[in-house]
Amino acid sequence: MMPAQRGPTPEMDAFLASNLEFYASFKTSFAAEKAALTAAAASLSNKTVECSEGKVSFDAKFCEWKIEVQGATATYSTCRSEGATLYQATLNTARSNAGGRKADYGALMKVQCFLKVLLAWDSAMATSKLEECSNEAVTNPSSLDLTEPSLPAYNETSISSLGSPGSEVQCETSNNAATSASIYGTYG
Repeated sequence: MMPAQRGPTPEMDAFLASNLEFYASFKTSFAAEKAALTAAAASLSNKTVECSEGKVSFDAKFCEWKIEVQGATATYSTCRSEGATLYQATLNTARSNAGGRKADYGALMKVQCFLKVLLAWDSAMATSKLEECSNEAVTNPSSLDLTEPSLPAYNETSISSLGSPGSEVQCETSNNAATSASIYGTYG
């Protein structure tokens, strides 16, 4: 059995009117939100492209800096190592020559003394001078003693002021952009 149909009532009309108003505003806000979403997606897409281009540029510049720092650090370390080796070799040579210089100085002082014997006016004075020269011990002046200069310390401050290029960015050193000459030498 079917219920009897009833005609519209004022309560029913009010209910439908309020629902109609709700759904009409919902449709308007949904359309606005959908348009905003579409605009935001387009903006995101544009910004993503812009950021990707920026990242590529940043990575390239970062790699240039990283390779420059690594090159400067390697050049400094190599130069310092070679300088320290040369310093040690020079110091060893100077030490080995020091004894000979002191012996040469002592011999020269003896020769000067014996020349005074030859230039003496009489034999008594010559004999006295000869005895004096034979018994005289030559003292080497302190100017012949070596004073070892200190080797400057590794300049950690200069190296650390270049920055620390550790990162996840992998830099190719085989391409022409990354392989470059600098004031620290050519590397790459």
